[in-house]
Amino acid sequence: MTKYLTPMQVEEIYGITRNHLAQLRFTGRGGPRYFKPTPKRIFYSAEDIDSWIEASARNSTAEAS
Repeated sequence: MTKYLTPMQVEEIYGITRNHLAQLRFTGRGGPRYFKPTPKRIFYSAEDIDSWIEASARNSTAEAS
């Protein structure tokens, strides 16, 4: 069963701030996939957060983001 996290839980577990997550949602520039079952609730899949973090792996600071 998939574990869903609120933005606050993502911040507590991964250290990614709620404000940063909100900015990523607003701008549509990358960021993890999210679910919005009601107008005021946002959820993230723990698997999607892990995949998003893994996809950001770099071998050098010279690599493009």
